[in-house]
Amino acid sequence: MTQQNHLQKFGSYIKELREENGFPSQRSLSEKIGVSNSTVAKIERGAHVASEETLEKLANVFNVSYLDLVKKQDEYNESDKESLVERIQKLSMFQLGIIHNILGEFLGGKGEESLEISLGKLPKARINMVSNLVDEFLKLGGKVQ
Repeated sequence: MTQQNHLQKFGSYIKELREENGFPSQRSLSEKIGVSNSTVAKIERGAHVASEETLEKLANVFNVSYLDLVKKQDEYNESDKESLVERIQKLSMFQLGIIHNILGEFLGGKGEESLEISLGKLPKARINMVSNLVDEFLKLGGKVQ
C-alpha cells in the first residue's frame, strides 16, 4: 500500500468521526477546531498529514483519546516504513551506503545503526524524503550517475 493510500485511509477515518459526531460538513468542523476548511478537506482526502496540534483539537472535539488518534496515524506511518524497508532491500550495496549515510545525517549520528532502527527514529517528513530517494534509485534501475 502506498503512502497516499495510508493517508486516504486515515482521512476516511477522520471523515467518519466527523459525521458520527454531528458535523455535517468540513466547514462546520473547521470552524469548531479553528483551522481552515481546506485543511480539513485535505486531511479527509489524504492529501495532508494532520499536525500534532490539529490532532489534539480533533481528539477533543470527537471525544477520543489524543494518543489513539496519534497511534492511528502512526499505524499508517509504520506501514509506510515497512514498505520502505522492502524497497530498500532491492537497492545495490552502494545505494544502501548512500541511504545509510543520509539517515545518519538526519539523525545527527554517523549512520552506525541499522537501516531499520534509523528509519524507526525518523519523523514522517524525513521518511517521505528517504522514500522519494529510494524510488529515484529504483527508477534508475540500480545505476547511480
